[in-house]
Amino acid sequence: MTRSWFEVPAAEVMAYDEPVRTAGAPLWQLPFWRPFLQRPGLAVRYFAERDDDGALLAWACVLQWGPRAYRVALVQDGPVNLVHPSGPIPAESAHGLYAALRARGFVFVRFCTTPGTLPPATRSVDGDLFPFFSRDVVELHVPLAGEAATLAGFQRHARQHIKRAERRGYTVRSGAGLLDPVHRIIQMTALRKGFRVPSRETLAGLLDAGGASGGIRLYLAEDPDGRPVSAIVIGADRTTWHYLFGGVDPDRTAGVSPTPLLHWTAMRDAMAAGAGAYNLGAGAPASIAAFKEQFRPTRTPAPGSVTVALRPAATAAWRWAALPVLTRLWPSAQRVRGRLWRRRANTRLAARPA
Repeated sequence: MTRSWFEVPAAEVMAYDEPVRTAGAPLWQLPFWRPFLQRPGLAVRYFAERDDDGALLAWACVLQWGPRAYRVALVQDGPVNLVHPSGPIPAESAHGLYAALRARGFVFVRFCTTPGTLPPATRSVDGDLFPFFSRDVVELHVPLAGEAATLAGFQRHARQHIKRAERRGYTVRSGAGLLDPVHRIIQMTALRKGFRVPSRETLAGLLDAGGASGGIRLYLAEDPDGRPVSAIVIGADRTTWHYLFGGVDPDRTAGVSPTPLLHWTAMRDAMAAGAGAYNLGAGAPASIAAFKEQFRPTRTPAPGSVTVALRPAATAAWRWAALPVLTRLWPSAQRVRGRLWRRRANTRLAARPA
């Protein structure tokens, strides 16, 4: 059997969303996730592998960073073996992907993924040659094993918070039509607490691309007067639902937050859809982790990084020349980016109707 990798034309990428999702690819590899990945300095490219009969064998979402002379390939949670999703891609497939990337001018490819995705004999270079774009945190996953068993596994005060929110009269709604109130709440929370969230346009793009497949879901809790109080955004692949962003209006909670009820509602929907886990996200900072721990999640280690040199001489030059400069400049660039985001977010929020 002959295996061959090819780059998927941008106009055809979404046609692969359903087969790649059905095969069990993780969220970051799904084509509908492209609007979230697109940002200044990054180009999103997709590669697929087929056999002689046209059967789809493997898939890789590749983020391109850097000028042509130092073009870097970044692969998050991939590549994906679409024939046996729980196993690594075959060595022949891995070498084919490296050749396809090398032919397109990439210096090296840096994978950030769980053990078992790449062939055991993968020859990698020492260290992480691009430590600036990664999900290098422990994540908190709630196993979903039926409503009664899952609810019984929560800490007692989590179940109490859910009951209090129900008695308070909060209602939870879900749907793409909630984009404006959901984004307003999560943006207000981000500005108040100092983190960044996608723009309304990016979130709308994700809904357009992944709404039909259920890849993106919005949840909104309203008080008895119909006022938005808390919101969460969920990303879903076949096996896991991921809590992406959330926010709450503390002036409207009246001492009873509906956020635990929001998560419980999303978990119940995840179980109904056949998911086996609910990812609450990072286990840090401590104040956020304390809230998440009430659901008694399991701690999933951060994915490791593996770098494969495609052009060894250029990779060595990157390590000794480009990487030290980037390491010094990257924190300052991120601070500037954060200030610009806050300025734009405040301007947009002030211009949007309440």
